[in-house]
Amino acid sequence: MDDMTRCELLKTISEYQFVAVELNLYLDTHPGDAAARSDYLYYSTRLKELIAAYEEQHSRLMENTIRFMRGEKAVNMLLLGGMVIAIGLFISSLTESQFIAALGTFVVSFAMIMVDSLGSVFSSVKWITSVVNFISVSSRYSDFTSGVINYDNVVFFLSLQALFVFLTVRVLDRKRWS
Repeated sequence: MDDMTRCELLKTISEYQFVAVELNLYLDTHPGDAAARSDYLYYSTRLKELIAAYEEQHSRLMENTIRFMRGEKAVNMLLLGGMVIAIGLFISSLTESQFIAALGTFVVSFAMIMVDSLGSVFSSVKWITSVVNFISVSSRYSDFTSGVINYDNVVFFLSLQALFVFLTVRVLDRKRWS
């Protein structure tokens, strides 16, 4: 378990959770099936071990996360899309050209998504690695694609949206008064 990455561990937890829930549902209708009961005990025990390993390595899984079944794609796209729109709005307020605004939005958004690669380039410098991990959009977004909404990640995306909208308002105010 020590060599598993955070996403791999979350995926494995999700798989074991799925099997345990399905076996539990099966046992509701087939209570005398000893093989299914044995499988259920194995998977539920293993699930508890995986959750304990995740919580030891990362953070509490059940307190600061929400497991959800439907609508995760809407939340993913709302947060990431809102961030890209806020960046585009800001860059659009800096220039008169629509093409330059679109190109700038693409470049800045792509750079924010690809900032993870800087972490591997500067892996020997710990403070750069920690800053890159903090501002990494793709690692925060990968939690959403795993089916977990982490409150820290939601606050991160909403904060970026608020920051770029605030900067846009400041640019427009400056243009209005000059």
